[in-house]
Amino acid sequence: MENKVNEFLNHVDKKNILLKNIDTQRILDQARKDHILTISGKTFVKQNIKDETHKLQACYSQRELSDLIDSSTNKIWESLTIDQKKRLTNLANIINGTLNSDTIDRISVLPQQGTNNGILGNSLFNGTSFENKSFESLYSPFG
Repeated sequence: MENKVNEFLNHVDKKNILLKNIDTQRILDQARKDHILTISGKTFVKQNIKDETHKLQACYSQRELSDLIDSSTNKIWESLTIDQKKRLTNLANIINGTLNSDTIDRISVLPQQGTNNGILGNSLFNGTSFENKSFESLYSPFG
């Protein structure tokens, strides 16, 4: 597979993969469409590789192309400097904040949990408390 990846990378324009302006809006829209909750800095590299492979689609089957894109993404990601990775990761974090802002807003408006003083209700809604219990009560069926 390594030979195929190297051959594949020889056919794509690496400058476009590494230096291409990143269309954050397009990646955000695609993530929403595909119901992706979190993206990484690698996502940008992978998207740029996909953009470059359109001219090579006739040379490879869809499965081969998918494998080559994944392997090439990993190889290029590993070759990036720490600063390049940080830049892409920071962009991904910005997009993740936007991508998940609706979910965070929905969570923040959930009503506060009610309390139930009964034994079953307390355990069900508030979890089991192990405070002030002896070691034996943690595994004993009689508590």
